[in-house]
Amino acid sequence: MKGFKHELSGAALGDARLTQRFISLVEQLAVNPDASLPESLPPADLEAAYRFVNNEKVTVDALLAPHAAETATRCAA
Repeated sequence: MKGFKHELSGAALGDARLTQRFISLVEQLAVNPDASLPESLPPADLEAAYRFVNNEKVTVDALLAPHAAETATRCAA
């Protein structure tokens, strides 16, 4: 497995900083997937996470698309 960065770097969020924030959040949340956001993130990162999910460029489809594409590639291999 190549990791989160490879899997999610294709997210079409319109801004490389948003894509990097997405990857960073996934990495942080993966450490303890059962924990809530406040339990998983320090205060500054928690605020950044709330700004991220409230950004109009961030949609469920945009977040899932690169994962779906990588999954399809693995299935075809």
